[in-house]
Amino acid sequence: MDRLKDKVIIVTGGSNGMGASHAKLFVEEGAKVVITDINENDGQNLADKLGENAIFIKHDVTQTADWEHVIKETKRTFNQIDGLVN
Repeated sequence: MDRLKDKVIIVTGGSNGMGASHAKLFVEEGAKVVITDINENDGQNLADKLGENAIFIKHDVTQTADWEHVIKETKRTFNQIDGLVN
């Protein structure tokens, strides 16, 4: 189950629903996942549950500054970006 080993994927709207399902699957497949959403509580809880290969960043996808922050923090934490699911 390492099809995504060492890949870094940003999942917008990842706090619940399909986004959360994608984040869980990606971690199971070996990826590092950046969960973004405006729902801080659920997003942080999911990242905590998924462990060291997941982080949460509060993110309003309609805001350019938020995108810049997500990209910067993703690269700072995991050194790369390989995919985006939104």
